[in-house]
Amino acid sequence: MNSGSKEQLSRSKTPKKHGILKRISNAIIATLEKGFYKLGLNIGKRPWIVMLCCTIACGLVGIGFLRFKETTDPDKLWIPIGADIINQRKWATAQFPSTLRVATIIVTGSNLLTKTSLQAVYSMYEAALNATSANGFKLADVCLKIGPNCRVSSLLDLWSFDKATIDGLSQQDILDAVNTIKVSPVFGNSLDVTTLLGVRTENGSGYITGAQALTSTWFLLGDDNIKENTMDWELQLIEIGKNGHAGLSESFVFTARSFSDEGGSAIQGDATLLSAGYIILIIFVIAVLGRFNLVEQRIGLALAGILCVGLSILVSFGMASMVGAEYGPLHSILPFLLLGIGVDDMFVIIGALNNLTPDEREMEIPEKVGRILRHAGVSVTVTSLTDIVAFAIGASTILPALRSFCIFAAFGILGLYIMQTVFFTACLAVDLQRVSGMRDACCCCYKHKNWQPNKCSQTELIPLFFKKVQGPFLSKLPVKIIVLILTLGIFAANVYGLINLKQDFDSSWFLPSDGYAFKFFEAQDKYFPDDGADGYIYCSNLNYYDNRAKLSQLYDSVSAHPYTYNGTVDSWYEAYKVATGVGAVTDEASFIQSVFDWAHLPANSRVLRDIKFTNASGTATDIVATRMAFQHVGFPDSQSEVKAMDTIREVISGILPSCFPYSRRYQGWETNKVIQLELYRNLGLAFACVFVVTLILIANFLTSVLVFTCVTFTLVNVGGCMYFWGLTIDTVTSIILILAIGLAVDYSAHIGHQFMTIRGSRQERMLETLAEMGPPVFNGGFSTFLAFILLAGSNSYVFTTFFKVFLLVVCFGLFHGLIYLPVILSWIGPSPYLSADHDYHPNETGVDPAVKSGYANQGAATIGSPPPEPLPDYDKPAMNGFSRRMTPNGTSLYTTTPPIPPPDYTPPMSTRKSIPRVST
Repeated sequence: MNSGSKEQLSRSKTPKKHGILKRISNAIIATLEKGFYKLGLNIGKRPWIVMLCCTIACGLVGIGFLRFKETTDPDKLWIPIGADIINQRKWATAQFPSTLRVATIIVTGSNLLTKTSLQAVYSMYEAALNATSANGFKLADVCLKIGPNCRVSSLLDLWSFDKATIDGLSQQDILDAVNTIKVSPVFGNSLDVTTLLGVRTENGSGYITGAQALTSTWFLLGDDNIKENTMDWELQLIEIGKNGHAGLSESFVFTARSFSDEGGSAIQGDATLLSAGYIILIIFVIAVLGRFNLVEQRIGLALAGILCVGLSILVSFGMASMVGAEYGPLHSILPFLLLGIGVDDMFVIIGALNNLTPDEREMEIPEKVGRILRHAGVSVTVTSLTDIVAFAIGASTILPALRSFCIFAAFGILGLYIMQTVFFTACLAVDLQRVSGMRDACCCCYKHKNWQPNKCSQTELIPLFFKKVQGPFLSKLPVKIIVLILTLGIFAANVYGLINLKQDFDSSWFLPSDGYAFKFFEAQDKYFPDDGADGYIYCSNLNYYDNRAKLSQLYDSVSAHPYTYNGTVDSWYEAYKVATGVGAVTDEASFIQSVFDWAHLPANSRVLRDIKFTNASGTATDIVATRMAFQHVGFPDSQSEVKAMDTIREVISGILPSCFPYSRRYQGWETNKVIQLELYRNLGLAFACVFVVTLILIANFLTSVLVFTCVTFTLVNVGGCMYFWGLTIDTVTSIILILAIGLAVDYSAHIGHQFMTIRGSRQERMLETLAEMGPPVFNGGFSTFLAFILLAGSNSYVFTTFFKVFLLVVCFGLFHGLIYLPVILSWIGPSPYLSADHDYHPNETGVDPAVKSGYANQGAATIGSPPPEPLPDYDKPAMNGFSRRMTPNGTSLYTTTPPIPPPDYTPPMSTRKSIPRVST
């Protein structure tokens, strides 16, 4: 006996005590395999009943869909749960209710400060004035009126919206009016024309000579009794804005209804794209699951697998709606996600079928299905468990849109896991009955006679590539060195990108890029980039008489703040102080009455909107709440916006703690403030949980660490490439990065575990691992890529971002799982499991010419001499991985296939293949 055989025999005869981690892992796997075997056995006996029960159960769960709610309201989607701004907004809305709706049109041209351009602008204004909604309402019926006029903020205000006056203007008249008029001739308020002009040109003394853009804003009523009529009229204004005017270069429009209309229709606009993506993936699944012949092609089974995805979507929507989660713009990507994951599970189950031993192939169908699910069930469990854990952790975030998506996804993957292991397995049992009866793959009623599979259909191209090309190529020392240098070089470059990756978020990104609303925001950023956020400083529960000095201090501090425009702070108290001198008041009651009388003067109607009194019969008893307006300067990025919001809050609370600033744009800024920390928190928790799961199931610390380096490298590389691709950290990319942990683990954990189940040198074990596990890992990654490939042509930010980041996840995940990890394992990989009995077999027949110890590939048999040296238990039915039986001619038949185990046999995880090879 050679030394290698003696060493193997010594190991097999000398029992060694397993570590506690390995014993726990083997106990878990043994329990799972036993349970899956019994489940498969029962499914194989009653497949039609199982399919019916699954369908009924999904229907019952789908009842939760009756509570389905969809929202496109940015306030409900992006404001962090528990943020102070939620209560601040409620209080401000309650104390100073405003149902006003605004609609804006931006027009552009080479120079709009000409009579021809102003006439074109007036033509659009006149069209809006006379526009009639489907219900017969005109602008005068739905607008906010100041006196007899509808409130419109426009440059036409300089000429009182009078067509005759505009027609008689000279060029100098236009420029003089733009540079000299500071008060609205129509409405009487102060007028800063620079806020209405985009991309101005000025001479050396600041005299405005031209502008490339003009903006006009209509103020509309939004009370409940008139809101529907206002929304109908807005449709007419949208058409006016989209049609533009021949005398203008371009026009852009946005109304209060635009975000809901455009955001809600984004998924509908990609319906064709979604359908085409499904068709491509279905074709791929059909090609991979079966063989290209009349009987072994599995068209029906592939469609059954896709049906499982549909049922899991029903489970997702039903369960998530039942617990109150709301559907949002991010959720449109969920079918693609479930489709990609579901196809991976199908590959695992069909791979277990293809890997049955000859003896198992001859079993009855229920027994065969039990063996299939015993092998595949644990692999599907590992994959699904890591994804469910990742999304369950993501559901703990304080960002509502991200939380809701993670809830939908977690329920969807749970439903998919159950459907694939139960419903799809039942469909497989039915398909096995069809194949055993030699019935046609397309027309199962037709039975073939004397059928034999064609030779081409039995060829396995992808396994052949991994066995004959990639494995030997990675075995070469120069290639290994290049792979290691390439891996570290890519990692180093992307560390730089990850460090510079910024968080940024704008709800307008979720509008379709070819829609009018998205183009409006692009034009606004281009022509009016310096428009800062408008806001108010609200005060309540304040003794205004005692805090008069602090009110003045608040005005001075906010006016001088570096993040506010000088002169934009509009304080009612400063106006009151200038008008009255406040010298006559000597107590709080007289002060309140004095403010009340002053605010009710006809000239101060504007101020009255900023003070709320309690009064009876013209006598004021208290000032309940006040506000003062201000405007932020423009900011270059989200970090500056967050800093401005936080610093002005600190300034105000330091002077008057009962006052706070609020702007509608703060809602998006609050999201930017927490999204990066939330992402790091979720990634950290997901990393920890997934590592624990991987460590238990692989049961080897070094292998688990090496697998985890693959996950780390993948996440860092994806984050770095996001920076180079112009992406940022937002809710969409956060979701994908959380999911990427589960996917990256899938790509590498199967390789690491398979390596532990093979005996031989590290080099031999690496080659065998790639031959066995390379094809299913590659098919899983490629199918995920196919599920998203058509998203590259989408006009939705959600879809295009998912495509970009998922492309990075798949590419880097496969690279580290199929190239980097095998190279590292071939160098420093740990020794195999003590119970490992899977050996290296490089030749196609399954017998290694260099190893003549009698071992054969699993499932293959050799006829010949017994092992070179008889063993003590030679005549036993099974010894040291061999079994012997007599052939009809009296020859001993030796095979590595063990005797058929009893139904409750549960081998340890290390003695089986975690994901069998898939035939293509």
